[in-house]
Amino acid sequence: MARQYSRQSIDLPSIRSVQANLILALRELLTRTSHKAWIFTGIAIRQAQVLRLGREYYSRVSNRQMEVQRRTFWACLVMDRLVSYGCWRPQMIDLDCVAINLPCPENSFAFEQSFDGHKLGALPFPCDSARLGMLPYFIAILVLWAQATYIQIKGGRRYINQQLASSASSLSDLETKLENFNKSIPVSIQWSTQNLKVFRHTNQEGLFINFHFLLLNARCVMNQEYLPYPDGTASNPAEVSHEQQEAIIAACVYSSETTITIMNELWHADDISKRHLQSVFTAAALLSAVNTQLWLQYVRDPESDTSQRAQIRVQEVATILESWKPQWPVADAWLRTLVSLCDLYENAYGSNVNYDDGSQGGHNTTLPLDNGNDQERSVARLTEGNGLPEIKTRIVDRIRFTLLSSLEDLDARERALKASMRIARHEVAVSEDYAGGFEYWNPEDLELGLPELYLDEWPGLFDAQEVAPASTADTGGV
Repeated sequence: MARQYSRQSIDLPSIRSVQANLILALRELLTRTSHKAWIFTGIAIRQAQVLRLGREYYSRVSNRQMEVQRRTFWACLVMDRLVSYGCWRPQMIDLDCVAINLPCPENSFAFEQSFDGHKLGALPFPCDSARLGMLPYFIAILVLWAQATYIQIKGGRRYINQQLASSASSLSDLETKLENFNKSIPVSIQWSTQNLKVFRHTNQEGLFINFHFLLLNARCVMNQEYLPYPDGTASNPAEVSHEQQEAIIAACVYSSETTITIMNELWHADDISKRHLQSVFTAAALLSAVNTQLWLQYVRDPESDTSQRAQIRVQEVATILESWKPQWPVADAWLRTLVSLCDLYENAYGSNVNYDDGSQGGHNTTLPLDNGNDQERSVARLTEGNGLPEIKTRIVDRIRFTLLSSLEDLDARERALKASMRIARHEVAVSEDYAGGFEYWNPEDLELGLPELYLDEWPGLFDAQEVAPASTADTGGV
Protein backbone atom coordinates (compact mmCIF):
# COMPACT_ATOMS: atom_id res chain seq x y z
CA MET A 1 0.00 0.00 0.00
CA ALA A 2 2.77 2.44 0.92
CA ARG A 3 4.75 1.55 -2.22
CA GLN A 4 1.63 2.04 -4.28
CA TYR A 5 1.15 5.51 -2.82
CA SER A 6 4.80 6.30 -3.60
CA ARG A 7 4.34 5.28 -7.23
CA GLN A 8 1.16 7.30 -7.56
CA SER A 9 2.69 10.45 -6.07
CA ILE A 10 6.14 10.27 -7.64
CA ASP A 11 5.42 13.22 -9.96
CA LEU A 12 3.16 15.01 -7.46
CA PRO A 13 5.60 16.23 -4.79
CA SER A 14 4.22 17.35 -1.43
CA ILE A 15 5.33 17.34 2.18
CA ARG A 16 3.29 14.20 2.71
CA SER A 17 4.86 12.33 -0.21
CA VAL A 18 8.38 13.33 0.85
CA GLN A 19 7.73 12.00 4.36
CA ALA A 20 6.12 8.81 3.05
CA ASN A 21 9.12 8.02 0.86
CA LEU A 22 11.48 8.63 3.80
CA ILE A 23 9.52 6.12 5.88
CA LEU A 24 9.67 3.61 3.04
CA ALA A 25 13.42 4.18 2.71
CA LEU A 26 13.97 3.52 6.40
CA ARG A 27 11.84 0.39 6.29
CA GLU A 28 13.74 -1.00 3.29
CA LEU A 29 17.06 -0.29 5.02
CA LEU A 30 16.01 -2.16 8.16
CA THR A 31 14.67 -5.11 6.13
CA ARG A 32 18.01 -5.33 4.31
CA THR A 33 16.91 -4.29 0.83
CA SER A 34 19.45 -1.54 0.57
CA HIS A 35 19.00 -0.67 -3.10
CA LYS A 36 15.32 0.08 -2.44
CA ALA A 37 16.28 2.25 0.54
CA TRP A 38 18.61 4.16 -1.77
CA ILE A 39 15.89 4.59 -4.42
CA PHE A 40 13.16 5.77 -2.03
CA THR A 41 15.59 8.19 -0.40
CA GLY A 42 16.42 9.58 -3.83
CA ILE A 43 12.73 10.08 -4.63
CA ALA A 44 12.19 11.93 -1.33
CA ILE A 45 15.20 14.18 -1.93
CA ARG A 46 14.18 15.04 -5.48
CA GLN A 47 10.65 15.89 -4.35
CA ALA A 48 12.01 18.05 -1.51
CA GLN A 49 14.23 19.85 -4.00
CA VAL A 50 11.29 20.42 -6.33
CA LEU A 51 9.50 22.11 -3.41
CA ARG A 52 12.70 24.06 -2.60
CA LEU A 53 12.55 22.96 1.03
CA GLY A 54 16.25 23.70 1.38
CA ARG A 55 15.64 27.46 1.27
CA GLU A 56 13.76 29.89 3.50
CA TYR A 57 11.13 30.68 0.87
CA TYR A 58 8.07 30.11 3.07
CA SER A 59 7.61 33.30 5.06
CA ARG A 60 3.85 33.44 4.36
CA VAL A 61 3.00 30.12 5.99
CA SER A 62 2.34 29.52 9.68
CA ASN A 63 5.16 29.03 12.16
CA ARG A 64 4.20 25.41 12.55
CA GLN A 65 4.07 24.67 8.84
CA MET A 66 7.40 26.41 8.30
CA GLU A 67 9.02 24.26 10.98
CA VAL A 68 7.43 21.09 9.56
CA GLN A 69 8.97 21.88 6.18
CA ARG A 70 12.38 22.54 7.71
CA ARG A 71 12.33 19.29 9.66
CA THR A 72 11.19 17.38 6.61
CA PHE A 73 14.22 18.60 4.70
CA TRP A 74 16.57 17.81 7.61
CA ALA A 75 15.03 14.33 7.64
CA CYS A 76 16.00 14.03 3.97
CA LEU A 77 19.55 14.88 4.96
CA VAL A 78 19.41 12.26 7.72
CA MET A 79 18.50 9.52 5.27
CA ASP A 80 20.88 10.79 2.60
CA ARG A 81 23.90 10.51 4.87
CA LEU A 82 22.65 7.30 6.44
CA VAL A 83 22.05 5.36 3.22
CA SER A 84 25.22 6.76 1.66
CA TYR A 85 27.40 5.02 4.24
CA GLY A 86 25.06 2.12 4.99
CA CYS A 87 24.50 1.26 1.32
CA TRP A 88 27.94 2.28 -0.03
CA ARG A 89 26.59 4.92 -2.41
CA PRO A 90 27.34 8.61 -3.12
CA GLN A 91 25.79 11.37 -1.06
CA MET A 92 23.12 13.28 -2.95
CA ILE A 93 22.59 16.64 -1.23
CA ASP A 94 25.09 19.46 -1.49
CA LEU A 95 25.19 21.43 1.76
CA ASP A 96 26.42 24.50 -0.10
CA CYS A 97 22.93 24.70 -1.61
CA VAL A 98 21.16 24.47 1.76
CA ALA A 99 20.20 27.72 3.51
CA ILE A 100 17.54 26.90 6.09
CA ASN A 101 17.48 27.22 9.84
CA LEU A 102 18.22 24.29 12.07
CA PRO A 103 15.23 22.82 13.96
CA CYS A 104 13.88 25.05 16.71
CA PRO A 105 13.58 23.92 20.36
CA GLU A 106 10.73 21.52 21.08
CA ASN A 107 8.86 23.98 23.31
CA SER A 108 8.81 26.61 20.57
CA PHE A 109 7.53 24.07 18.08
CA ALA A 110 4.88 22.66 20.42
CA PHE A 111 3.45 26.13 21.13
CA GLU A 112 3.90 27.31 17.52
CA GLN A 113 6.14 30.17 18.59
CA SER A 114 8.37 32.08 16.22
CA PHE A 115 12.03 31.29 16.85
CA ASP A 116 15.06 33.00 15.34
CA GLY A 117 17.09 29.88 14.65
CA HIS A 118 20.63 29.39 13.40
CA LYS A 119 21.99 28.20 10.09
CA LEU A 120 24.32 25.22 10.26
CA GLY A 121 27.44 27.31 9.72
CA ALA A 122 26.44 29.83 12.40
CA LEU A 123 25.67 27.40 15.21
CA PRO A 124 27.13 28.84 18.45
CA PHE A 125 29.95 27.09 20.28
CA PRO A 126 30.50 26.08 23.03
CA CYS A 127 27.32 24.04 22.69
CA ASP A 128 24.25 25.85 24.01
CA SER A 129 21.93 22.85 24.24
CA ALA A 130 20.05 24.36 27.20
CA ARG A 131 18.63 27.05 24.92
CA LEU A 132 18.69 25.41 21.49
CA GLY A 133 18.10 21.77 22.39
CA MET A 134 20.16 18.73 21.40
CA LEU A 135 18.97 18.34 17.81
CA PRO A 136 20.99 21.18 16.18
CA TYR A 137 24.20 19.85 17.70
CA PHE A 138 23.35 16.32 16.70
CA ILE A 139 23.03 17.56 13.12
CA ALA A 140 26.37 19.36 13.42
CA ILE A 141 28.28 16.26 14.54
CA LEU A 142 26.52 14.18 11.91
CA VAL A 143 27.86 16.56 9.24
CA LEU A 144 31.41 15.87 10.43
CA TRP A 145 30.76 12.13 10.75
CA ALA A 146 29.42 12.06 7.18
CA GLN A 147 32.53 13.80 5.91
CA ALA A 148 34.73 11.17 7.62
CA THR A 149 32.70 8.21 6.32
CA TYR A 150 32.52 9.68 2.82
CA ILE A 151 36.30 9.44 2.61
CA GLN A 152 35.86 5.67 3.00
CA ILE A 153 33.33 5.56 0.18
CA LYS A 154 35.66 7.53 -2.08
CA GLY A 155 38.54 5.11 -1.55
CA GLY A 156 39.90 5.66 1.94
CA ARG A 157 43.64 6.01 2.32
CA ARG A 158 44.26 5.81 -1.42
CA TYR A 159 41.84 8.69 -2.03
CA ILE A 160 43.44 10.72 0.77
CA ASN A 161 46.91 10.26 -0.70
CA GLN A 162 45.68 11.36 -4.12
CA GLN A 163 44.13 14.48 -2.62
CA LEU A 164 47.26 15.30 -0.66
CA ALA A 165 49.41 14.81 -3.75
CA SER A 166 47.28 17.26 -5.71
CA SER A 167 47.10 19.70 -2.76
CA ALA A 168 43.36 19.72 -3.28
CA SER A 169 42.49 19.11 0.36
CA SER A 170 43.83 17.76 3.61
CA LEU A 171 42.52 15.72 6.48
CA SER A 172 43.89 18.30 8.86
CA ASP A 173 40.85 20.56 8.42
CA LEU A 174 38.45 17.77 9.34
CA GLU A 175 40.65 16.68 12.24
CA THR A 176 40.74 20.24 13.52
CA LYS A 177 36.96 20.59 13.26
CA LEU A 178 36.40 17.35 15.15
CA GLU A 179 38.90 18.33 17.84
CA ASN A 180 37.37 21.77 18.26
CA PHE A 181 33.88 20.29 18.38
CA ASN A 182 34.94 17.82 21.04
CA LYS A 183 36.53 20.57 23.15
CA SER A 184 33.40 22.73 22.85
CA ILE A 185 31.15 20.16 24.53
CA PRO A 186 30.16 21.46 27.98
CA VAL A 187 29.92 19.21 31.02
CA SER A 188 26.13 19.22 30.68
CA ILE A 189 26.20 17.14 27.48
CA GLN A 190 29.33 15.06 28.03
CA TRP A 191 28.67 11.35 28.47
CA SER A 192 27.63 10.40 31.99
CA THR A 193 24.87 8.39 33.60
CA GLN A 194 23.49 11.54 35.22
CA ASN A 195 23.32 13.41 31.89
CA LEU A 196 21.64 10.39 30.32
CA LYS A 197 18.88 10.62 32.94
CA VAL A 198 18.49 14.36 32.34
CA PHE A 199 18.06 13.89 28.61
CA ARG A 200 15.56 11.13 29.21
CA HIS A 201 13.41 13.57 31.17
CA THR A 202 13.55 16.01 28.24
CA ASN A 203 12.67 13.25 25.74
CA GLN A 204 16.08 13.55 24.03
CA GLU A 205 17.78 10.39 25.27
CA GLY A 206 18.02 8.86 21.78
CA LEU A 207 19.64 11.98 20.37
CA PHE A 208 22.09 12.13 23.28
CA ILE A 209 23.15 8.50 22.81
CA ASN A 210 23.58 8.74 19.05
CA PHE A 211 25.37 12.07 19.39
CA HIS A 212 28.14 10.37 21.36
CA PHE A 213 28.30 7.29 19.13
CA LEU A 214 28.74 9.52 16.08
CA LEU A 215 31.40 11.64 17.78
CA LEU A 216 33.39 8.54 18.73
CA ASN A 217 32.87 6.82 15.38
CA ALA A 218 33.96 9.86 13.36
CA ARG A 219 37.39 9.84 15.00
CA CYS A 220 37.73 6.07 14.62
CA VAL A 221 36.70 5.96 10.94
CA MET A 222 39.03 8.79 10.04
CA ASN A 223 42.08 7.12 11.62
CA GLN A 224 41.58 3.36 11.39
CA GLU A 225 43.20 2.93 7.96
CA TYR A 226 46.47 4.24 9.39
CA LEU A 227 46.72 1.54 12.03
CA PRO A 228 50.01 -0.31 11.41
CA TYR A 229 49.78 -3.85 10.01
CA PRO A 230 52.67 -6.32 9.51
CA ASP A 231 51.94 -6.79 5.79
CA GLY A 232 53.53 -3.67 4.40
CA THR A 233 50.52 -1.40 4.87
CA ALA A 234 51.76 0.28 8.03
CA SER A 235 51.94 4.03 7.79
CA ASN A 236 55.16 5.14 6.13
CA PRO A 237 57.01 8.37 6.92
CA ALA A 238 55.65 10.03 3.81
CA GLU A 239 52.14 9.76 5.24
CA VAL A 240 52.46 10.18 9.02
CA SER A 241 55.29 10.50 11.50
CA HIS A 242 55.89 8.10 14.39
CA GLU A 243 54.30 10.58 16.81
CA GLN A 244 51.26 10.93 14.58
CA GLN A 245 50.95 7.17 14.30
CA GLU A 246 50.95 6.79 18.07
CA ALA A 247 48.26 9.49 18.27
CA ILE A 248 46.23 7.61 15.64
CA ILE A 249 46.48 4.37 17.61
CA ALA A 250 45.47 6.16 20.81
CA ALA A 251 42.46 7.79 19.09
CA CYS A 252 41.24 4.51 17.59
CA VAL A 253 41.68 2.53 20.80
CA TYR A 254 40.03 5.21 22.93
CA SER A 255 37.06 5.52 20.54
CA SER A 256 36.65 1.74 20.33
CA GLU A 257 36.90 1.16 24.08
CA THR A 258 34.53 4.01 24.94
CA THR A 259 32.00 2.94 22.31
CA ILE A 260 31.80 -0.58 23.73
CA THR A 261 31.74 0.73 27.31
CA ILE A 262 28.72 2.92 26.49
CA MET A 263 27.10 -0.02 24.69
CA ASN A 264 27.47 -2.24 27.77
CA GLU A 265 26.17 0.47 30.09
CA LEU A 266 23.01 0.88 28.00
CA TRP A 267 22.60 -2.87 27.49
CA HIS A 268 22.65 -3.52 31.23
CA ALA A 269 20.29 -0.64 32.01
CA ASP A 270 16.51 -0.66 31.59
CA ASP A 271 14.40 -1.47 28.53
CA ILE A 272 14.20 2.17 27.45
CA SER A 273 17.98 2.45 27.23
CA LYS A 274 18.14 -0.84 25.32
CA ARG A 275 15.61 0.50 22.84
CA HIS A 276 17.62 3.67 22.26
CA LEU A 277 20.79 1.62 21.86
CA GLN A 278 19.26 -0.08 18.83
CA SER A 279 20.17 2.34 16.06
CA VAL A 280 21.76 2.24 12.61
CA PHE A 281 24.29 4.81 13.81
CA THR A 282 25.11 2.58 16.78
CA ALA A 283 25.70 -0.36 14.43
CA ALA A 284 28.16 1.66 12.34
CA ALA A 285 30.05 2.70 15.48
CA LEU A 286 30.11 -0.87 16.84
CA LEU A 287 31.50 -2.40 13.64
CA SER A 288 34.31 0.17 13.51
CA ALA A 289 34.99 -0.51 17.19
CA VAL A 290 35.17 -4.25 16.48
CA ASN A 291 37.78 -3.66 13.79
CA THR A 292 40.03 -1.86 16.28
CA GLN A 293 39.47 -4.61 18.88
CA LEU A 294 40.48 -7.25 16.33
CA TRP A 295 43.59 -5.22 15.57
CA LEU A 296 44.41 -5.27 19.28
CA GLN A 297 43.72 -9.00 19.46
CA TYR A 298 45.72 -10.11 16.42
CA VAL A 299 48.25 -7.38 15.63
CA ARG A 300 49.12 -5.15 18.58
CA ASP A 301 50.09 -7.84 21.10
CA PRO A 302 48.43 -11.22 20.46
CA GLU A 303 49.86 -12.83 23.59
CA SER A 304 48.86 -10.15 26.10
CA ASP A 305 45.88 -9.69 28.39
CA THR A 306 44.80 -6.87 26.07
CA SER A 307 44.25 -9.45 23.32
CA GLN A 308 42.03 -11.54 25.59
CA ARG A 309 39.99 -8.52 26.64
CA ALA A 310 39.58 -7.51 22.99
CA GLN A 311 38.23 -10.97 22.16
CA ILE A 312 35.64 -10.63 24.92
CA ARG A 313 34.54 -7.22 23.65
CA VAL A 314 34.03 -8.58 20.13
CA GLN A 315 31.81 -11.28 21.57
CA GLU A 316 29.83 -8.66 23.52
CA VAL A 317 29.12 -6.70 20.34
CA ALA A 318 28.05 -9.91 18.59
CA THR A 319 25.57 -10.59 21.39
CA ILE A 320 24.02 -7.13 20.99
CA LEU A 321 23.67 -7.46 17.22
CA GLU A 322 22.14 -10.91 17.62
CA SER A 323 19.50 -9.50 19.97
CA TRP A 324 18.39 -7.02 17.29
CA LYS A 325 17.65 -9.64 14.62
CA PRO A 326 14.02 -10.40 15.61
CA GLN A 327 13.07 -6.73 15.01
CA TRP A 328 15.54 -5.76 12.29
CA PRO A 329 16.54 -8.25 9.56
CA VAL A 330 19.44 -5.92 8.70
CA ALA A 331 21.06 -6.88 12.02
CA ASP A 332 21.91 -10.26 10.50
CA ALA A 333 23.90 -8.47 7.80
CA TRP A 334 25.81 -6.51 10.45
CA LEU A 335 26.48 -9.71 12.38
CA ARG A 336 27.79 -11.39 9.23
CA THR A 337 30.03 -8.38 8.67
CA LEU A 338 31.46 -8.87 12.16
CA VAL A 339 32.07 -12.57 11.39
CA SER A 340 33.77 -11.65 8.11
CA LEU A 341 36.09 -9.25 9.96
CA CYS A 342 36.95 -11.99 12.46
CA ASP A 343 37.69 -14.46 9.66
CA LEU A 344 39.73 -11.87 7.78
CA TYR A 345 42.02 -11.27 10.77
CA GLU A 346 42.21 -14.97 11.60
CA ASN A 347 43.23 -15.83 8.05
CA ALA A 348 45.77 -13.03 7.85
CA TYR A 349 47.35 -13.32 11.31
CA GLY A 350 45.94 -16.40 13.04
CA SER A 351 47.61 -19.79 13.28
CA ASN A 352 44.72 -22.16 12.51
CA VAL A 353 44.13 -21.67 8.80
CA ASN A 354 43.35 -24.02 5.93
CA TYR A 355 45.72 -22.78 3.24
CA ASP A 356 43.80 -24.43 0.40
CA ASP A 357 40.53 -22.59 0.72
CA GLY A 358 41.45 -19.73 3.06
CA SER A 359 38.93 -20.84 5.67
CA GLN A 360 39.64 -20.48 9.35
CA GLY A 361 40.32 -23.66 11.20
CA GLY A 362 40.14 -22.68 14.82
CA HIS A 363 38.41 -19.38 15.35
CA ASN A 364 37.70 -19.02 19.06
CA THR A 365 34.85 -16.53 18.74
CA THR A 366 31.43 -18.18 18.84
CA LEU A 367 28.98 -16.14 16.80
CA PRO A 368 25.38 -17.15 16.03
CA LEU A 369 24.23 -16.71 12.45
CA ASP A 370 20.95 -16.88 10.61
CA ASN A 371 21.21 -19.55 7.94
CA GLY A 372 18.35 -18.11 5.95
CA ASN A 373 18.66 -18.00 2.16
CA ASP A 374 19.74 -14.62 0.86
CA GLN A 375 17.95 -15.44 -2.38
CA GLU A 376 14.67 -14.84 -0.54
CA ARG A 377 15.53 -11.15 -0.30
CA SER A 378 15.25 -8.84 -3.23
CA VAL A 379 18.82 -7.64 -3.69
CA ALA A 380 20.70 -6.14 -6.59
CA ARG A 381 22.89 -8.93 -7.97
CA LEU A 382 26.26 -7.28 -8.48
CA THR A 383 29.40 -9.30 -9.06
CA GLU A 384 33.14 -8.63 -9.08
CA GLY A 385 34.03 -6.51 -12.08
CA ASN A 386 30.33 -5.92 -12.74
CA GLY A 387 29.23 -3.48 -10.05
CA LEU A 388 31.59 -4.68 -7.29
CA PRO A 389 35.33 -3.95 -7.17
CA GLU A 390 37.97 -6.62 -7.50
CA ILE A 391 39.76 -6.64 -4.15
CA LYS A 392 43.52 -6.17 -3.94
CA THR A 393 45.69 -7.77 -1.29
CA ARG A 394 46.23 -5.02 1.28
CA ILE A 395 44.56 -5.67 4.59
CA VAL A 396 43.19 -2.12 4.90
CA ASP A 397 41.47 -2.53 1.52
CA ARG A 398 39.83 -5.78 2.55
CA ILE A 399 38.71 -4.28 5.86
CA ARG A 400 37.20 -1.29 4.08
CA PHE A 401 35.43 -3.57 1.61
CA THR A 402 34.03 -5.70 4.44
CA LEU A 403 32.66 -2.70 6.36
CA LEU A 404 31.16 -0.97 3.33
CA SER A 405 29.63 -4.01 1.65
CA SER A 406 27.61 -5.32 4.59
CA LEU A 407 24.31 -4.90 2.71
CA GLU A 408 25.56 -6.17 -0.66
CA ASP A 409 24.89 -9.63 -2.06
CA LEU A 410 26.27 -11.95 0.62
CA ASP A 411 27.52 -14.64 -1.79
CA ALA A 412 29.50 -12.17 -3.92
CA ARG A 413 30.98 -10.47 -0.87
CA GLU A 414 32.16 -13.66 0.79
CA ARG A 415 33.46 -15.03 -2.51
CA ALA A 416 35.57 -11.91 -3.01
CA LEU A 417 36.84 -11.99 0.57
CA LYS A 418 37.76 -15.69 0.39
CA ALA A 419 39.75 -15.11 -2.80
CA SER A 420 41.60 -12.17 -1.27
CA MET A 421 42.37 -14.18 1.86
CA ARG A 422 44.04 -16.93 -0.18
CA ILE A 423 46.19 -14.36 -1.96
CA ALA A 424 47.11 -12.38 1.14
CA ARG A 425 48.10 -15.42 3.19
CA HIS A 426 50.87 -16.25 0.71
CA GLU A 427 51.84 -12.63 -0.03
CA VAL A 428 52.30 -11.12 3.41
CA ALA A 429 55.04 -8.68 2.44
CA VAL A 430 53.57 -6.02 0.19
CA SER A 431 55.77 -3.14 -0.85
CA GLU A 432 55.10 0.10 1.03
CA ASP A 433 54.98 2.05 -2.19
CA TYR A 434 52.28 -0.22 -3.59
CA ALA A 435 49.89 2.23 -5.19
CA GLY A 436 47.32 -0.06 -6.76
CA GLY A 437 45.22 -0.23 -3.66
CA PHE A 438 41.57 -0.99 -3.68
CA GLU A 439 40.06 -0.01 -7.00
CA TYR A 440 36.90 1.40 -5.51
CA TRP A 441 34.07 2.67 -7.58
CA ASN A 442 34.76 6.33 -6.99
CA PRO A 443 31.54 8.38 -6.92
CA GLU A 444 31.41 11.85 -8.27
CA ASP A 445 33.07 14.26 -5.87
CA LEU A 446 29.99 15.80 -4.33
CA GLU A 447 30.56 17.97 -1.28
CA LEU A 448 27.73 17.23 1.10
CA GLY A 449 26.93 16.20 4.62
CA LEU A 450 24.09 15.08 7.60
CA PRO A 451 21.03 13.87 10.86
CA GLU A 452 19.25 10.85 13.11
CA LEU A 453 17.46 7.65 12.76
CA TYR A 454 14.70 7.83 15.33
CA LEU A 455 12.13 9.30 12.99
CA ASP A 456 9.42 8.84 15.63
CA GLU A 457 11.46 11.18 17.84
CA TRP A 458 11.33 14.00 15.31
CA PRO A 459 8.23 15.84 16.60
CA GLY A 460 6.81 17.83 13.77
CA LEU A 461 7.86 15.46 11.02
CA PHE A 462 4.16 15.17 10.34
CA ASP A 463 1.84 18.12 10.41
CA ALA A 464 -1.71 17.69 11.61
CA GLN A 465 -3.02 18.52 8.14
CA GLU A 466 -0.16 16.86 6.26
CA VAL A 467 -0.07 13.28 7.48
CA ALA A 468 0.95 10.30 5.41
CA PRO A 469 -1.69 7.56 5.05
CA ALA A 470 -1.79 5.20 8.00
CA SER A 471 -0.37 2.36 5.89
CA THR A 472 2.88 4.22 5.37
CA ALA A 473 3.62 4.22 9.07
CA ASP A 474 4.60 0.53 9.05
CA THR A 475 8.37 0.74 9.27
CA GLY A 476 9.04 -2.86 10.09
CA GLY A 477 9.35 -2.59 13.84
CA VAL A 478 11.22 0.73 14.10
